[in-house]
Order: sequence, then structure tokens, then C-alpha cells
Amino acid sequence: MRPTSRTVLGVATAAVLAVTAVAPSTAAAPGDDSTGNRPLVGSESSARAGERAATVTLVTGDRILVSRDAAGDAAASALPREDGTVPFVQTRRSGEDLYVYPERATAALAAGRVDEELFNVTGLVRQGYDDAATGTLPLIAVYGTDLARSAPPAAPRGARRGQVRKAVDGVALQADKKRAATFWAEVEAPAARTAGGLRKLWLDRKAEATLEHSTRQVHAPEAWAAGFDGTGTKVAVLDTGADVGHPDLKGRVVASRDFTDSDGVDDREGYGTHTISTVGGSGAASGGKKKGVAPGTDLLNGKVLDDSGSGAASWIIAGMEWAVAHGADVVSMSLGSPVPTDCTDPMSTAAQQLAQNRGTFAAPGTRTEYYTPGDTRWEQVLSSSFPFGEFMRGTAHAYTAGEKRTERWYDGVVAPTAPRDAAGKPVLVAERQGNLIGFADALWGDSTHDAQAGSFGDIGNVRLSRDGEPLGESAWPFGVFEVPSANGAYTLEQNVMKIGSKVWERSTSVNSVWKFTSKLDESVYSQGIPILFPRYTLPEDGLKTLAATDDQKIGLTATGHAGYTPAALTSARLSYSYDGGTTWTEALLSRQDGAWTATVNHAGAAGRPVTLKTELTDSHGNSVTQTVVRAYDVR
Repeated sequence: MRPTSRTVLGVATAAVLAVTAVAPSTAAAPGDDSTGNRPLVGSESSARAGERAATVTLVTGDRILVSRDAAGDAAASALPREDGTVPFVQTRRSGEDLYVYPERATAALAAGRVDEELFNVTGLVRQGYDDAATGTLPLIAVYGTDLARSAPPAAPRGARRGQVRKAVDGVALQADKKRAATFWAEVEAPAARTAGGLRKLWLDRKAEATLEHSTRQVHAPEAWAAGFDGTGTKVAVLDTGADVGHPDLKGRVVASRDFTDSDGVDDREGYGTHTISTVGGSGAASGGKKKGVAPGTDLLNGKVLDDSGSGAASWIIAGMEWAVAHGADVVSMSLGSPVPTDCTDPMSTAAQQLAQNRGTFAAPGTRTEYYTPGDTRWEQVLSSSFPFGEFMRGTAHAYTAGEKRTERWYDGVVAPTAPRDAAGKPVLVAERQGNLIGFADALWGDSTHDAQAGSFGDIGNVRLSRDGEPLGESAWPFGVFEVPSANGAYTLEQNVMKIGSKVWERSTSVNSVWKFTSKLDESVYSQGIPILFPRYTLPEDGLKTLAATDDQKIGLTATGHAGYTPAALTSARLSYSYDGGTTWTEALLSRQDGAWTATVNHAGAAGRPVTLKTELTDSHGNSVTQTVVRAYDVR
């Protein structure tokens, strides 16, 4: 039976949390697949495939953390709102997709005023609408008025209006995720000025190029012999654009237009050129041997899919309107979406409206759904402060009635670490696939828990250099970098910080610098990158403060990830600062039985914040230097 996910949320005020179970519950932790088709760690495709946890802001403003449960299925946890409250949500599984319905959307869903796909969190991630990929949510607002005869309504607060799609009486909108709650309140308020006449709010879904079954035998030579080569007709091909300079297309394309956010109508994917040539190419490149099906037709080139091969529904609708306005007899679209439809969505509606009196029709698709209730496990989520604290997640556990469990939270220094899977084991954080290096860790963690990015105020970046020369930089704290095949000395630097929290200021920013060597090994699919995460044991209290006394001991160790287990530490240094790193005091280090201990003296420093700088190197020569601003305070 598939486990049902429940989340317990608390605020961290002590280092030890005791849980008394009165009912059973689950955690969503990223898994790893060592097969040869796994997306590269840190890449966008890893998020699209569900390999990396992602945060999704729904149209209601509610924020959902999407990851995987112990069975490898999609799982979701609702994150707290800005006022600290946690929304009540219901979930539904349909095939591979997981839908999350927050309480504030139930009335609109029941009334059919909002597209269910706006709550398909796995679908939103797959289409690149998660928060790491975009700060806006693309929508199509369909109104009850005839927009071909009246002025379009103003955009609701929190959204920017795009093009009017007269074929569906709709308007394209871009909702700002940071103001999504305001937007939702306005469109749902009966008396709201901009909501008047709003019939339904749709996700501006992405479609992709598809041609699973290429051109088959259509007996075109017989048609040509009979005098039917398309002369006198006009065919619009809506795709990724076209290379109009191709010999097969020279003089064949009578009009072109770009409806995407790409730079021009040129085809950088190759797919559109193939499709439009199949329709009406002259065959000049092959001496006439490989002509299109209708070499005499006039061709219209509409670019509705961008240079990555995908496009928004509003772009495709605009292309259909343009094609009909230009007198197209046939509109060819080799594209589609994996989302089932009952043909009431804007793209289907537009196709039907524009095809009226042209002898075409559309058939509805089918949908298969299943729901499997099962045993429930509890996932604990702890935050240091609302709403700007990190959200630390525990491993899911099922409990028997009356069972008690004690866990330590926020021990040591909160800093980047490897996320953990459902079994509590570290997952892959950094790897090399061919000439690409990918990196994605958990921004915050203690000795047994980790926190994914997604809370208010989490920001960061990462950069990679080789032999002192910069290779690339990501504006996010994860990324993928192209690297040379030859051996080189690499430096990977990550900066993460929390902004906004004035409640519990600990580990407000962390700078981590890893140094390692790497070269291409063509005999393996994936090479783990040797990343070391410093771990600290402190004589701290629940508020992460140390006494204002001398001779206090800090233990230093290093943990790794699924791709690398650190070797014995051969050197260690620790320095501390009371002024954020302007001046430093080096701690005395000792080593006994392979364990390193630093001695710090805080007499006379009561009330002062402490910044730590740690340098660790293992016997393989891999190292990390980590600076944690306000790692703890002196009481």
C-alpha cells in the first residue's frame, strides 16, 4: 500500500525534540539512480525528472515542496505561509502526477472556475514552472464576454497582462509568484473589478514537438501524376520555425512570424525545418528525389515552439489565429502535451472555433485515475523561525499508539550538507558525467537532518574554476558546468544565506570552498566529486549559545555524500571571530585517535556573535574551507 504523507511542523527552540505518537505518517526525500540514464546532479532536468526536490508556488500563493517518498513516488509538503500558518491541503494522484489542492482553492475547483493543472505540482515542475526556474506563473484567463468586440479587461493585481486571444475570449497573464496570494484574492472576490466576467483561469500549458510516427506512405507520386501537388492551396506549419534559406524551402515560404520569446523565426531545433519540408519542400537539395507531399502549396512558417522545442498554449493559439487570418487551408501542428484533456481547454477550444466551416474536428482524450490509501507515516519538519527560517526535515516514521521517539535537532553548526534519502542515507551531491560537472546539496543541515531550499529568504550562488581560471557561475546555489577532459585542479565555491529573519539569527550566511582534482574517465558513466562537509560538535544549549568561559572544546569531522566518503583528515584548522570575519583568533587544535578537537576561549565575550572558519583536508588531498557567519552566540 502506498504511504500517505503527513507533515508535522514546529519551531526550533531546543536541541532535543521528543515525539509522542498517537497516530501513524511520511517524508519525501530525493532518491538516486545509478543507471546510465539518470539526469546530472544539479541540472534542470534532474528537477524536471523529480531527482531533486523543487518548490512550487501555486496560483493561490501557497508553496509546496515536491520530492519523492520511500517508494519513489511523488510526495508533497505544504510550506508555511508568511504569517506562519500552514495551509490545509488535499492530494490526489492521477497516473504519474500528483495534485495538491489547498483549502482556499476548493470552491473555485468545485465550481469549475480554475484549471486543475494549476495544482498538478509534478506537472508544473516538469514544465519548468517551479520556483527555481521562473518567478512568474503563465495563465490564460477566459472571459464570458466577446473580446473580439470589446476592450480586454485590466489585469488583476499581482499579474501582468499579455496578448488577447480572441479565438477563446481569453487574455494571457503572467502572475507574479511573490504576489500570487493577492492575485488569487482578487480573481476570487465576486465584487472585484477585474474578475467581472471571468469564466475560468487556465494554466498556459507547454506543448512540445512530437513526431513519433514519421511520414508514411501516402501515395503522393500518384497524386502528383493526377495533377494534385497542392498548387492553389496554403498550408501553415506551426512548429520550431524554419530555415527558409534551405534549398528545399527557397522561394517556398510566403510568410513567417515568431510567437515565442526566441530571437527570430529561424529554426535552431531542426524539427520545424524537417516538418515544413515534409509538407511542401521542393526537393532541390536532393535533385527532386525528396520532395514534400505538396510541393506546389504556399507555405506559412509560424514559430510557436521556442529554441528548446517547447511552447506555451497562448503562443500556439496566437499562431493558429495568425494562420487563419492569412488564409491557411490547412494548419499543421506536430506538437502536443502529455496532459489529458476533455477538449475544453483554451488550445482545444481555439482549434475548434478556428476550424469551424473547414471540415475539421477534434476528438476528446481519455483519463485514467487511481487512488490508493494506505498506512500513514509522520514526517517532522522543524523551522528556526517563521517565515524566514530554514525548514529542516526528518526521516519518516510509522508509530504505534503510545510510542515515544527522541531526536536531536539543530545540533552542531547549521550549514550545507548532503540531503538524505528515505532510509536516512546521504544522496549524491556532486558528480561528473563526461565533460559536465553537476552540484546540488542541501543548503542547511545538522548531523541527521537537512533542509531543502524553498523557505522565504533562502538565496545563494555557486561558481567553478579550474587551475585558477573561471569556468562558470550559477545564480542559484546549484548548477552544471562544462569542463575540459584533461586532469585539472578545481575550486568549487558556494555562498548561501538567509535574509529577513530577526527571530533566531544563526548561520546567517555560509561560504564553502571545495578543492579537488578531476579528469574524464570514459570507462564509467558517473564519477563522484569529492565533496567534504564539515561537521561540528559544540557544548551548546538549545538556543545555540556557548558559555562565556575559556577552554571549550569543538569537535571537527567531515561527512561526504553518496559519491564520496571522506578519507581520514590529515589536517584541520579552526579560527573564530567576533566581528563577522574582520579579525580572527586561531584555535588550538589537537588530534587523538584520528579525531580533531579545537579549543576556543570565550571568557569576557558574553553577548557576542561568533563566526567560524574551518579548513579540513583528507588523506586524498581533497579539502574544504568553510566560513559560517554567526555560527553561535556567547551567552
